[in-house]
Amino acid sequence: MARKGSIFKRSSRGTIRNNKSKEVMSNNEQIHEENRDDNHAAYILLSMKHHVLKEDDAILLQNMLSKRLPRIPPIQSLRGIIGICSEPFEKHLTHTDLSDNFNRLSLNRDKVIAFILPMLYEHEDVYDSKGIQVTTYGPDGVACDMIFKSWADSKLYVLNSGWKKFYRSYGLHEHNDYWATVWMFRHRLTDKPCFALTWKHDPIRSPLPRSKNNNRKS
Repeated sequence: MARKGSIFKRSSRGTIRNNKSKEVMSNNEQIHEENRDDNHAAYILLSMKHHVLKEDDAILLQNMLSKRLPRIPPIQSLRGIIGICSEPFEKHLTHTDLSDNFNRLSLNRDKVIAFILPMLYEHEDVYDSKGIQVTTYGPDGVACDMIFKSWADSKLYVLNSGWKKFYRSYGLHEHNDYWATVWMFRHRLTDKPCFALTWKHDPIRSPLPRSKNNNRKS
């Protein structure tokens, strides 16, 4: 069955095995390349240890560092089960994401359309009221069942039905300026859709508070 937004179709088990072999090689090559780049970047930063940057340059460097995301989730226990993986993107964990009054993680609409929806099969309908069942992994590889769906009335794409339990288990609290990195991948053995999340505390990058006249949801 074809994926949404894709021209490719599954043909045979042999093709699937070949594709999986290529995915393993691609992931291993990507990991090697990222490690090499990380070592090079660490050497450059170490050489700048005693260099005083101008404020504008420091802000630029911070922005450059923040935009570099691992191509696949850097979670050791997932290395053997990650099949096809989406491009990663960042999400600021807002008040509503980490509030006990809500039970959902809202995801950037443009990022979901660009990176996640093309990986879904035709029968995986996020616009259905029931959504689709997914497994979400935290930074330690612990799994939590959730629902991925679209809220048509608010045009939000969300992970819910398990999100509150998930963020509570990791001690995440609102107003603590967390930035999450989000990946969606197909499980190598079951082909089921999965999400992986890591995060960091970064108050420097936190967006400015919105004015009271701005009623748009985050």
